[in-house]
Amino acid sequence: MDEDLSSLFVEERRSKLLDIIKLKKRVTIGELARSYNLGEATIRRDLIALENKGLVKRAHGGAMLADRMTEEIAYNDRVWQHTKEKQAITAAMVQYVSDSEAIFIDGGTTTQYVTNVLRAKSNLIVLTNSPSIAAEIAEVNGSMALLTGGELHVRTNVLFDPLTMAAIRQFRVDHAILGMSAMMPDQGFFTASHNEAEIKRSVIDYANKTTVVMDSSKIGKSVFSFVCGFDRIDQLIIDSGVPEKVVETLENKGVEVVIV
Repeated sequence: MDEDLSSLFVEERRSKLLDIIKLKKRVTIGELARSYNLGEATIRRDLIALENKGLVKRAHGGAMLADRMTEEIAYNDRVWQHTKEKQAITAAMVQYVSDSEAIFIDGGTTTQYVTNVLRAKSNLIVLTNSPSIAAEIAEVNGSMALLTGGELHVRTNVLFDPLTMAAIRQFRVDHAILGMSAMMPDQGFFTASHNEAEIKRSVIDYANKTTVVMDSSKIGKSVFSFVCGFDRIDQLIIDSGVPEKVVETLENKGVEVVIV
């Protein structure tokens, strides 16, 4: 037996089962029953509940992780993905930010790379919902970092709750720099969390210019929460893996596409 889950409350047990499925990608009911001291009927009920939330997909005799992402991959796992593309994107980003601008940078791995190169700028005012981004830029070359406040979600390393939204609505920024979890060429941008989607939309409303920074691996991914259509952003900085047809779609919507 790997671990005894029989004494856990229902939601705790289902959370544990979801973690197991994320790790193994595919499990059988028999395997779960043997390894975690659970009855097969209990496991079936739990898998049905997780499927109803869009988190897993049941298959004959077991379950697998759902194709649609409804939870953001942990920050520490994402930070090492597509590093070459992220470095190229951030190297290009620096030329589109001027000294003394007021900017919003949301939490994420690509935006963390962006923050690192923006340390070369002077006297920026940076509003962010990421403690690590604030720490990276604060008091560097006269720049000031302002944290939105809100509840810290350790998995994604960002702050969000009603306090976060209230803080964003108090400021107007010259430039918003946002990451996204996915782009659907016929729809727009998406993120895994509906809370983060709401934050991104509010930031766009209060920014004079919005730039999305993302690598091309995110094109076509199925992700839970819609953020906005292409017409709501001004600029996309992306690596050369972006298909030509996608570039054409974006440019027809008035988006400046910078390919690196």
